[in-house]
Amino acid sequence: MPASADTAPIWTGAYAGMHGGATWAELDPDWGKAGFGDFGDVITRDGIWGLHAGYNVGKGRFVVGVEADVNFGGFAFEASTFGIDGSYESNWSGSVRARFGMTAGPALFYGTVGYAHSDTDFSASVLGNSFRFSESLNGVVYGAGVEGFILPNASLRVEALRYEYSFDQDILREFIDPSETVLRAGLTYHFN
Repeated sequence: MPASADTAPIWTGAYAGMHGGATWAELDPDWGKAGFGDFGDVITRDGIWGLHAGYNVGKGRFVVGVEADVNFGGFAFEASTFGIDGSYESNWSGSVRARFGMTAGPALFYGTVGYAHSDTDFSASVLGNSFRFSESLNGVVYGAGVEGFILPNASLRVEALRYEYSFDQDILREFIDPSETVLRAGLTYHFN
């Protein structure tokens, strides 16, 4: 068996790291259901950074594992119309995902899927009266990436993730469909 066919064991073990990148978020509101007509989607782009940790098991050229992450920064929307000033932003987000992939030399090509959560704040001023509330978003995240060793215990990664959320509150869930696409790079230390 060629040596290159048994590269996955180098990925076995616990790891932790940091990442950063950009997020493109979309609210995709159904303004008609809210009684405002159809003004189109609301889209924003912002920076994001965070930490990740997980555990992999490698066999032959295949790797499976689980990973959790926490992210800061993220999306922020602002609007002003008809005497209403409002903002909606993510305080932090996180996910717990399965990872599965295949090695090619020192590189790992992988897919990932799991549970996603975002803690958000909404604030508005309507004719001088202000109000604010927090809202939890829950949903799924899926994506793909590539990661490669640059030192015996350190690797670099690039990944693209898609988050599909829904609101906990029924009244918001009915006419707003939030989603987010994240492109990020990361540095990981492997404890094996």
